[in-house]
Amino acid sequence: MNVQLQFRKYKRKNIYACPESLNGKSIIYGSAKEKVTLQIFNLNGQILASIENLILPYCLDIENYPKGMYFVKLYNESKSDVIKMLVQ
Repeated sequence: MNVQLQFRKYKRKNIYACPESLNGKSIIYGSAKEKVTLQIFNLNGQILASIENLILPYCLDIENYPKGMYFVKLYNESKSDVIKMLVQ
C-alpha cells in the first residue's frame, strides 16, 4: 500500500501527516496541545470515520481503505484544518 499525503502549514496551525507505507499506517502530527477530533471523508463528503479526544501525534490505521482520495479533518473548539490523503 502506498500512501501520499499533502499537508499545509499555517502561522497559527500546524497539522501534517507522514505515511508509513510498510505497515498501512500514517502518523498525524500537529501543534495542538489539547484534544482534537479526527474525521475521514471520502470525495462524496461521506464521513468514513470519526474519532474524538485524540492527542497528537496519532497513528491512523489506513490499511483497510480502498485506493482513492480522502480528506482528514482535525478540529477542536478553537481551530480546524483539513489535509488530503491519497491511498494508492
